[in-house]
Formats: sequence, C-alpha cells, structure tokens
Amino acid sequence: MSELALPQKTAADVIGAVMDLFIEKGVPVSSRARGMIGRQAKELLSDGFDYETLVISAVMALRRGEPHRMHWIASDLVMARAGEKMDRRSYERALQDEMEIGGRQ
Repeated sequence: MSELALPQKTAADVIGAVMDLFIEKGVPVSSRARGMIGRQAKELLSDGFDYETLVISAVMALRRGEPHRMHWIASDLVMARAGEKMDRRSYERALQDEMEIGGRQ
C-alpha cells in the first residue's frame, strides 16, 4: 500500500491520542492546554513532522506543565533522531523524553 493511500493524521488525532493516554492515567487536561497542543500540532503537521513525534512531544510538554513548548520538544526529538549537532544538554533531554514516553505506551 502506498503512503498516499494512508489517511493523513490531523491535529485532532494528536489531541485524541494524547487525551487517551492522560484519561487512562486519570490525569485531567485543561481545555486551554488542549487548545495549545491542537494549534501546535496543526502547524507542525503542515511543516512535515510525523504523528508519533507530535504525540510524544505533546505528552512530554503536558507532563512538564508547559504545553506551549510542544514545538521545541518536537524539534529536539527530530534533531536527536537525525543526529544533528546540538548542545549536549538538549540532546540528552530529547533522548530522555523519547525513552520515558516509549516505556509508558
């Protein structure tokens, strides 16, 4: 099956996946935080970020209490995966974020 035949994920899909994870744990997410995640997810999807990265980034941003920083976390994850040069602290934090989420899904 070609990649074009797959349905495109939307910002609503990202929010839905994130909400499912938080509801499963009994953790409330404010409508304001959901709105921030949705706006950033829409922008990042249009910029070519993949769905999985956005879900991980949104969860990490919410866990840190900084939903407005989802964009930065997503960028850090992409750079860490690609091995692009970044300062050591940013790289280690991006890898830690991915490992924490990967172990909890």
